[in-house]
Amino acid sequence: MVGLPAIEEQRRFEAIYKQADKSKFGDFKSQFIEMFGTVENNTHNFPIMTIGEFANCFAGATPSTSHPEYWENGRIRWMSSGEVHKGHVEDTDFRITELGYKSASTRMVPIHSIVIAIAGQGKTRGTVAITEVDLCTNQSLCAIVPDERVNYLYLYHNLQGRYLELRGLSGDVNGRGGLNLKIIQKIPVILPPIEKQQQFASIAQQADKSKSVIQKALVYLNDIQSDELGKIA
Repeated sequence: MVGLPAIEEQRRFEAIYKQADKSKFGDFKSQFIEMFGTVENNTHNFPIMTIGEFANCFAGATPSTSHPEYWENGRIRWMSSGEVHKGHVEDTDFRITELGYKSASTRMVPIHSIVIAIAGQGKTRGTVAITEVDLCTNQSLCAIVPDERVNYLYLYHNLQGRYLELRGLSGDVNGRGGLNLKIIQKIPVILPPIEKQQQFASIAQQADKSKSVIQKALVYLNDIQSDELGKIA
């Protein structure tokens, strides 16, 4: 059984879908390599720098959970390592108070920084995310705050496409290995001119918008099909 909505509704779905970019959005790794190459195969002869040469790197900390005053009614966003799977971190699951912030060695991470999980089993370790708001983190996350030579979206997709490589740097891809600041600071990154980085960032942003439009269109299609099936039942 397939719900068959009125042709006007079908055309509305078609109009929504056509807003989406028809390119193979989401396949950023192959597109990145095509545009810039890799550290090992730098066919365009772009400069290569380590993260520590163009970014400030630091880890966070966790206020003591035995002190309720560090957490209750807190207003400072505090990010746990599991939240890297959000990709774009627009809010955090936890907040701490000003007193809690001062009690620990955590630091504020500015908007549009990269955070990478330096510990954790499963898929967490080596996963990267973008901060879309100012926040601080726990000790299992390393913040990477690039300078003006690096576009944050370019760096995010660069590191996201090197997930297995990053996990391997800890010495144990499948076990309980861990990354640290020194390892992260020594990671080499191809750095094309900032204009080319921004060009790639624009492609990535358009692809994200396209993905969102298609998801909304599919939800809409599911809703109207459910309505039609309900009428049949």
